Amino acid sequence: MKAKLEKESEDILSRIYGYLHEGGEGDFFRLYSSSTENIKGYLPIFELSERKLWTLGSSFDHPINAALAGCREIKILDICPQTTIFSYLKRAALNTLKRQEFISFFSIYPTEPDRKKGKYNQDFLSKKTFEKVKNELESLDKISYEVWSDLIGWLNLEAKTRLFRLDDCLPGEMIERCNLYLQDDDMYKKARYAIDKALVDITIGDCMETPIESADVIFLTNIRLYIGEKRWVQLLERAVNALNDDGQIMADYTWGEYLTGSEFEQVVDVMLQKILIDRAFPRESAYDRATKDKILYYTNSKKRGPYL
Repeated sequence: MKAKLEKESEDILSRIYGYLHEGGEGDFFRLYSSSTENIKGYLPIFELSERKLWTLGSSFDHPINAALAGCREIKILDICPQTTIFSYLKRAALNTLKRQEFISFFSIYPTEPDRKKGKYNQDFLSKKTFEKVKNELESLDKISYEVWSDLIGWLNLEAKTRLFRLDDCLPGEMIERCNLYLQDDDMYKKARYAIDKALVDITIGDCMETPIESADVIFLTNIRLYIGEKRWVQLLERAVNALNDDGQIMADYTWGEYLTGSEFEQVVDVMLQKILIDRAFPRESAYDRATKDKILYYTNSKKRGPYL
């Protein structure tokens, strides 16, 4: 068993170091250190208590937020091969670190001005903080422990950031604002117990090739941005077919939607309602303050009224 674990850890490390030194894996090889969506803004729209969620995403923020909202079964699909080991690192950090330590440990940029300047956060995946996390990580998953011990022990800060997507990466202050479980110390502590009680399963694969499991709630997040309109419509049709009775789909997340236009959008045979939420990023001009992020929302039941 020990030899098998060591072989799996070595294979993951070999793949990661190969990417860092040679590249060629593409954007889908990289993780998100945190979600770029204002999850706290749209989470109340969805009925998650005692329900099953199927979601896309590598940051592991959706499962923690959903568990805190009462979700008991969470299926995750992501194309990034590092998603599983990152989920264990985040769970270990949640169980051991104080809230502000957690935010700093997963923040590539401390503040919005730092993000604009490309100034990295020295606490991001730091050795000092990892010392507080590593024992818990080893108890959760030995492979993840071996991989992160090696990476954090040997890679410099710039090399570690290359494992993550930096496009629109949220600074620490925005990570706190956009996640329900990071709102205050009480919510943070409750999230520890909630995610521990939830049944969480992660699959690594392409969303266009991997079946969508039946679920009460489905989050497609901002996948349309990556796969294009035609393939997104095909994915949405599959999601509708997988949705349980009285289920809900978050079909798309879009940043900075201007407050004009139709309240509804028709995509194939699915009626999608536009819901505007607070922006994830602060804006400076009066024009920008008139914009909000939006989600496209679908329900297969007429029992619910409009959320406008």
